[in-house]
Amino acid sequence: MEPAEEIVTSWLNQKGYFTMNEIKVGYYNKEIDILAINPVTCEKLHVEVHVSIRPAASLRAWGHMKYAKESLERRIRCFCLNKFVGAVDKENRELKKRKNGTGIRCVEDVTKRLFNSEDYEKVLVVGKLHRADKKDELMKELAKHRVKLVLLEDIVKDMIGKMDNVYMDNARRYLQILRVSTQNDA
Repeated sequence: MEPAEEIVTSWLNQKGYFTMNEIKVGYYNKEIDILAINPVTCEKLHVEVHVSIRPAASLRAWGHMKYAKESLERRIRCFCLNKFVGAVDKENRELKKRKNGTGIRCVEDVTKRLFNSEDYEKVLVVGKLHRADKKDELMKELAKHRVKLVLLEDIVKDMIGKMDNVYMDNARRYLQILRVSTQNDA
């Protein structure tokens, strides 16, 4: 598991969620980063983690820089289709089609099946944003696709603020060590 995914998983666990990670979808090497369910509130989350320490360009569905030059609306639409719905054709930016002409909604289908529900929230966790991406604009565009934006920085702050116990999972233990080692002796 990627370090950022591990931190997000620990945060969700700290908030009372049970989590499943790195769920293979079965089509085109697609994978769901995290599915989470809170057994008390019955809240269900599909979480995708997209963290770059030094983003080379704006948020986009694929790594190639040519995709970063597209409009915000097109980039986010394609990103959401690719991460939360299914297999996307890079040329026409639409869902790939089955022989019967229907779109391959593999991510969405697996998520609904595992939750046994169509009622779940989509969350995108990002690290540092490229200067070309403005948080408010991203949030507004993602909301059109029913996706909530969360910054990893906010997750870390939330976790560090609630670490009074000793934790054994690597992500929380690492954050505790960072917190203790950076505190001033006053």
